[in-house]
Amino acid sequence: MRSQYMPSSSVEQVYLFTGNEEVRARAKMDAIINSLHDEKITITRYDLDLINLNEVIKDAITIPFLADYKVLIIKNPHFLTEQKETIKPEWQMLINYLKKPVETTVLIIDAIGYEIASNNEIYKMLQKVAYIKDTQKLDDIEFKGWIVRLLP
Repeated sequence: MRSQYMPSSSVEQVYLFTGNEEVRARAKMDAIINSLHDEKITITRYDLDLINLNEVIKDAITIPFLADYKVLIIKNPHFLTEQKETIKPEWQMLINYLKKPVETTVLIIDAIGYEIASNNEIYKMLQKVAYIKDTQKLDDIEFKGWIVRLLP
């Protein structure tokens, strides 16, 4: 696995958020976006229940329009739960993209609440190229500490 920790000084091209703690994961996604505050960015959110993965990949390989960077957030990545041996064509497009991500695109895959198949071909590729952050539920003491750290 490439990394379980987010880089502190730069933004990577691909992130995968897993686990079951949605609030902290959203905060980390916002931190990635906010780290680009000096740049002109566009943010697009895709729900794969409503749109085909091919459309997301086409957007990812297109240069940003009137911006320095684009952030694409993928919600409902069911492709990570599949354990099939056959790879669908749109999955192959994603695998090809992950081999050489576009420098001006930040791809965030929001897999919070999904049980990811560890032998999934796309997940194996993400382990090589993405920063993976697994957020688990905090107990009461940890949650209070996290809230205190958020306060100015």
